[in-house]
Amino acid sequence: RADQRMQQGDVSRVLEEHLRALPEEQRTLVILRDLEDLSYEEIAAVTGLPLGTVKSRLHRARAELAEKLAPYLDDVAT
Repeated sequence: RADQRMQQGDVSRVLEEHLRALPEEQRTLVILRDLEDLSYEEIAAVTGLPLGTVKSRLHRARAELAEKLAPYLDDVAT
């Protein structure tokens, strides 16, 4: 439906805004993993961070994004 695509487009715009608002390191990790599809090991090699640090910081970044996006996702789901 057209109205649903519009809402999904709004969510994409809001996601981009919140992604840009993350601290640079968190934003980089999310981009490398979720947009560039690098493995955790590849991200650790690229960033020089220990594997456990990559995983924990990526988890925190995703949790922050999920919290900020929750109201928008609820709107799209209904």
